[in-house]
Amino acid sequence: MIEELEKKLQILQEKRRRLEEKKYEVDDDYLEIECIYYEIDRLIEESLSIKRKIYLLKAPCIEGENVDIRELTKNKSTNYYIYLHGTDTIIGEISYRGYHIRKTLGDIGYEIYEEYRGNGYAYEALCLLGGKLKEDDIDDFWISTTIDNIPSKKTIEKYGGELFDREDNIITYSCKTKKLENKRKNM
Repeated sequence: MIEELEKKLQILQEKRRRLEEKKYEVDDDYLEIECIYYEIDRLIEESLSIKRKIYLLKAPCIEGENVDIRELTKNKSTNYYIYLHGTDTIIGEISYRGYHIRKTLGDIGYEIYEEYRGNGYAYEALCLLGGKLKEDDIDDFWISTTIDNIPSKKTIEKYGGELFDREDNIITYSCKTKKLENKRKNM
């Protein structure tokens, strides 16, 4: 299915390119050409959206009660999107950068998009990723935040993080990974 979608995308993109060339040759049908551009661009965006959804559905997923994390990329760091549980609504991101790279950077970074903050989603995503790390035989990690980021400090402390370093405006916590009793689903 993805290969078929790729072919359709290439055909649409080629049509768009050819139309762009013709635009400069004939100016009398300008409005009609602009309508065709709009339609082709809409179809290209729709196809790309479908392609992203197919990719994400195939990506490994760790399910929680309120949120799920789905692997986005795995290279130097492993990045995940955070979804509302059982939906395709992305509410944030979390990543594992590696083991003890630099205290002020932390091994894990996360962000919950503004409209979803204040619901404990960062904590649950951190628990899901911590459980995954524990399964991968990683026993601890560092996580850093700024001194004035109270919500992040509360999330880390709720997880069990212990403050162990302060450098300028950055504080770093050491956290033990925990095994979780969560549903786990790999697609």
